Amino acid sequence: MRKLFIIKEHPFVFVVASIALLTVFLLIFLRPTHSHSHSAVFISEDNVDRSLPDYKVREIQSGEWNKGVWIESTDAGVAIGNTLLISSSDTIVISGWAVDIDRKCPASEIYMEINDKFIKGVYGIPRPDVRKQLGLKCSSEVGFYFYFDRRLLVNEEGMTSVIKFHLIDMEKSMVISSVPFSLIFQSSISDKPTRAIKSEEWLKGLVLDYCGGGVILPEKRQVQSVTNEAVIHIAGWAVDIDHKLPLKSLYLAVNGDIYKIGYGFSRPDVKEAVGISQSDGLGFDVYLPRSLFQNADGTLCDHIEFYLEDKEGYVCEPIRYDWVNN
Repeated sequence: MRKLFIIKEHPFVFVVASIALLTVFLLIFLRPTHSHSHSAVFISEDNVDRSLPDYKVREIQSGEWNKGVWIESTDAGVAIGNTLLISSSDTIVISGWAVDIDRKCPASEIYMEINDKFIKGVYGIPRPDVRKQLGLKCSSEVGFYFYFDRRLLVNEEGMTSVIKFHLIDMEKSMVISSVPFSLIFQSSISDKPTRAIKSEEWLKGLVLDYCGGGVILPEKRQVQSVTNEAVIHIAGWAVDIDHKLPLKSLYLAVNGDIYKIGYGFSRPDVKEAVGISQSDGLGFDVYLPRSLFQNADGTLCDHIEFYLEDKEGYVCEPIRYDWVNN
């Protein structure tokens, strides 16, 4: 009876209270969320996309946090900033988080571009840590992963060296593209024909410009005093010096393992100095975990070797750099 008395004597209060309760209900139970399924979706050649949705492209203005895409792990290797080290596994899982970094909010979808093909990732996994760290305005559902067939990374020249990510914004009207990510593959050259390098010019066609912060003595082919950092940065240039041509591929051998490293960075200075008539994409620039260069006792290896593969598929004799005083 007391409840009926309140309704009769104070109808305005009752209406306001009802509206307030309804609003709370809608906010709690009907708030917008991602409707993505988080179950595993394996992508192969049979179900890969051939193009992105036909939306306008929006350039990313912010330079922070890798322009909104961060790779945290891959079940097939190691993630180091913008470099992914990929092992020989048949299936690959790449995971991390991605946001519309300019607007500080989640995207609606994410795609990975590989060899002009597009893989749609699973997006919308809750990441409250990222929301707090970046100061996101709304949902924390910004985690993603891709689960795909390694063969999608193969192109006409072997394994691709770069992948790229594309976000679709919340309004599903714009495509936001990330910075490229370089891929490094654990590889093999045992099935390739070999040849010797005839020319002694330009140190047989490969020069280190930078190697782990150490002192490089090009004529002796030595690297002295590599810095004590978790990631080792190696950069320089390489060419088929006998034929004055760019390479097809470049490999780095460390402690008995061989890795195909990214090659093709613009080096117009080398093109002019060496007299290359074709592309100026003669540089290499790679970041690798220090653990790859360590022996079983924790000391650094005493040398590294580079294998140059020419346009005809011949692998030239290794070019060795000794690591001393490390």
